[in-house]
Amino acid sequence: MKNFLCLVLAATIHYSLFTIHCLYAAAKIESISGEVTVNDASAIVGQQLNTNDVIKTSAVSNSVIIINGHAVTVSEKTEASISELTEESSLFKIWLGKIRAKVNKLKAKQKFEVKTPTAIVAVRGTDFAVDVSADLLTRLEVYEGVVSAKEETTGGEVLVNPGEFTTIQKGEAPKEPEKIEKETEK
Repeated sequence: MKNFLCLVLAATIHYSLFTIHCLYAAAKIESISGEVTVNDASAIVGQQLNTNDVIKTSAVSNSVIIINGHAVTVSEKTEASISELTEESSLFKIWLGKIRAKVNKLKAKQKFEVKTPTAIVAVRGTDFAVDVSADLLTRLEVYEGVVSAKEETTGGEVLVNPGEFTTIQKGEAPKEPEKIEKETEK
């Protein structure tokens, strides 16, 4: 009987810790418009997402995903996944397409990053968009806050301020930031 009670207590503690972890490190689908899939199955509003789940949007479709309290809008014709999800780290990977992220102010050890085939974008409480074209050119637009854009191969890095954009091509340092034309801001 004593062993059984110890087992029940251990299971309860494990479940409680797992639940607390999920409350702090969580990703779920907030909204869907059009055709959106997760791992090639139809996505559902409220669906919990796990590390390495692949999110795809069709033409004229989009989805808003909440990742650790941050809102990420996945635009049409986009393929992406959550590569890392812990209390301190949110890493979103985009292979093709466009996302827009509204990241809340982060605590000292927290990070929110977006990785593309050509760049790593790291932020601290901001509003930005990342677009990956079919030729793997990455375009970063910043609407609020400051974002670091780094090309993986060269290590070249630029800081992009509000109202600016940069482009990153594999094997080349990011271009110097330029002003965003008003009609592209959304």
